Amino acid sequence: MIRCEITGPSSFDPCASIGSVDFLTAGSNLGDLIVTSLRTSGDVGSVRAHGWNRADIGGSVIGGITIVPRPSLPTAVTQLQNITVGGSLLGNVDCSGGSIVNLLVSGTVGTITSPVTVIARNDAVITKISCSAFYGTVRGPGAFSSATIGEFRTTAGPIVGELKVAGINAANGSGLFCNGDLDAIVGINGTANKPIQVSGKLVAGRVCTITTLNSDVSFDRLEAGSTLRINGSLPSGKTLTFGTDAAHPGLAGQVIINSTNGAGTWAGTVRVGGSGGTPYTQSALAGVSSGSLGGGSVGVAPFGLWSRDSFPPTIGSGASAVVGL
Repeated sequence: MIRCEITGPSSFDPCASIGSVDFLTAGSNLGDLIVTSLRTSGDVGSVRAHGWNRADIGGSVIGGITIVPRPSLPTAVTQLQNITVGGSLLGNVDCSGGSIVNLLVSGTVGTITSPVTVIARNDAVITKISCSAFYGTVRGPGAFSSATIGEFRTTAGPIVGELKVAGINAANGSGLFCNGDLDAIVGINGTANKPIQVSGKLVAGRVCTITTLNSDVSFDRLEAGSTLRINGSLPSGKTLTFGTDAAHPGLAGQVIINSTNGAGTWAGTVRVGGSGGTPYTQSALAGVSSGSLGGGSVGVAPFGLWSRDSFPPTIGSGASAVVGL
């Protein structure tokens, strides 16, 4: 095993910049390259290693980061551990053989014209990703990921692209926080035990799917044409919140509970108009027009007619309601 520390004159001093870090395998060489520490005041081109413990990068990462399986322990979980980037991360992150612990980027991950892909091993954990804005895809080595996220956060911009994970429930994380618009296809193929908070809108045409919800969810706005799908139940004690105040109720899109048409129920609360808005139960919302919500709707599959908005008026209620002609 080769342990590599890349710094300035001392381990506390940064070097100016690094073109690339890589390894060569010759003949039967099965050596592992572990980057224990990398400190720069400027940019880093690209890094390929069998593990990376720590980085304090003053500039941007221009190329990609690739953490490959260790030749000496090919089934071991490799790690991209505590990586801090003062600029932006502009290349792909491939940790398909392992987990991502902390990836903290002051600037953006990817750009709107050059999105990136972040990959973690299917049975691994992404403890935390933080950046000003995210443009790209988070997934496993295949089309869908069973990696679990603890915390995914943008501090000053949108999430644009795709987020495909097994759950948002890692022990050390705090949830999904988008400080901007969620312009992404989101698939949580498991349990969301941590809060999901979007300070902007779920963009029209985008779908956010949560297989099992066990946390609060809030959006400033669900645009018309956007959909929040909860495959199972809205549990008792959990709240879906939309909008910012009474003048901006925030629900122009569609919320579907029990979207797989199973045994899911609506036992929690839907709050429209921000944290101070009216909390609705399923029975209470049945008498409210969609216009009062912002033009959208909330329902439990299978659907009946929304009697408050039906014309001609309905006869009966719920799943047995029919239009009187």
